[in-house]
Amino acid sequence: MEDSKDKPGRLSALSYLAAVLVITVAGVGLAMYLRPSFGHTVLRLAGLEKPLRAASGSFYTIRVQPIFARHCVGCHGERMAKAQLRLDSFDAAMRGGKHGSVVMAGNAQSSVKDSELYFRITLPADDDRAMPPSGKEPLTKDELKVVRLWIEHGAPGTLPASAVKGAPRLVAPITIPQFDPEAVRRSRAGHDKLVLVLQEKFPGMITYESRDSDKLEVNAALYGRRFGDAEFKTLEPLAGVIIRLDLSGTAVTDGSASLLSKMQSLRQLRLLDVDGLTGTLQALASLKSLKSVAIDGPIPGETLATLRSRRVTLYRGLRNENTYVLVWDIPTRLFHWIVVVLVFVSWLSADQGYMQVHLWSGLSLLALLLFRLIWGLFGSTTSRFSSFVRPLPQVIRYLKGMAGGNKLLYAGHNPAGGLMVIALLGVLLAQAVTGLFATDGVRFTAPLSFWITEEASVEVTNWHGMIFNIILLLVWFHVVAVCFYLWVKGDNLIRPMLTGRKHRAHVPESLEIVFAHPVIALGVLFCTVALVAFVAF
Repeated sequence: MEDSKDKPGRLSALSYLAAVLVITVAGVGLAMYLRPSFGHTVLRLAGLEKPLRAASGSFYTIRVQPIFARHCVGCHGERMAKAQLRLDSFDAAMRGGKHGSVVMAGNAQSSVKDSELYFRITLPADDDRAMPPSGKEPLTKDELKVVRLWIEHGAPGTLPASAVKGAPRLVAPITIPQFDPEAVRRSRAGHDKLVLVLQEKFPGMITYESRDSDKLEVNAALYGRRFGDAEFKTLEPLAGVIIRLDLSGTAVTDGSASLLSKMQSLRQLRLLDVDGLTGTLQALASLKSLKSVAIDGPIPGETLATLRSRRVTLYRGLRNENTYVLVWDIPTRLFHWIVVVLVFVSWLSADQGYMQVHLWSGLSLLALLLFRLIWGLFGSTTSRFSSFVRPLPQVIRYLKGMAGGNKLLYAGHNPAGGLMVIALLGVLLAQAVTGLFATDGVRFTAPLSFWITEEASVEVTNWHGMIFNIILLLVWFHVVAVCFYLWVKGDNLIRPMLTGRKHRAHVPESLEIVFAHPVIALGVLFCTVALVAFVAF
């Protein structure tokens, strides 16, 4: 009997390998059939299928992909792919997921009806199958329409966006870039120390374009004829980062033409009320980044032709030393003087015991203060907090410069005045709010005093009285400062707050004031009055 170990096997090695290959191919084929996404992967690896790509100007790229990125990629992207479905690219969206295609390209009716993706995104938020899941922001009606139109057109990646009719108007999402202090520090490292030195030497003249920019804005017009070629020379190391320059009313001459030609980042230039700048004007032709020039003299013909060919905007000024410029809008002026009247009425009515009059004047004051806070964000240029609220170090530099004889020009509030405005608004608002909870314990009870205990109401009433003393102190400082500017500096701040107009000699040429429509102010005031009435009554 033969030894069983010497008995040959039933399959040869070649047959076995062939069987393994067949079973493997069959298994892979079955897996490809049952898991289409896996099938696409195999075909890609074998070079039998090319990745699908969407054109840059296609309806998918411009309209559909941003919707997927906003609502879907968090669960169906590179980091996480639920059900093996990814929607972070056109190719991935068309490949589908574990259970097959989710977008069915076909005729307008069947494609939408059979597309699992569209079915899921239109489900109620409380449905377990809904996309995005409950708790996530659902697609808007316009976004759903965009996806439906894309599928109805066959879910293409090349169809131009303009070819899809009836799509909702595209509204770009508002994004706020993140502030990176370290990146800003690195970008300013080459010139930040010099900027600090020059800011100390010329308070208020040099500022950065924004808190995250390394570009500079220079307003030499603040120093008038005291700023000449020698002072301009100190800016030479910064020539490459200056984007806005105002030399209006200065003593700069053609001796600075070569320095001006080095400012290749310069976008805006103002040269109003500056004489004899033929050479300087010729240098403008070399400034490739220049977008606008304000000047009240003639520009050499060749330079003018060059500027016009580059579509540089030219502003022509008119010299007239006896003109007045509108700087304050009507709502801001009315607010100022009505507040003065209401503060006086509030004091007098409380002093004489007319508490109902005191209540109504206080509520009116509160409505006006809320109006001013909103108007300070959305009102005219000089009324906005951004135009006069400055960091404390800049206020100190302004006061030092003024003490040293520097005559800095501001259309609206200067840095010190801006600080006073914020202080007055703050204490007046505190006074009005505490008044809502006050009581005299006998005849008068404020509208919101029942929200707190009687002891707390009495305490708030005491604060109400103390805050008024602070108001009196600030008003005194304010009056003293206004009189100082009028009688010492020769700058009348009272007349502009009455007429709205300020003498041209006290207004920087570089400022372009945009005035908000008074109807907007009426709408804001209506809202604040309604809010105060709702809270108080």
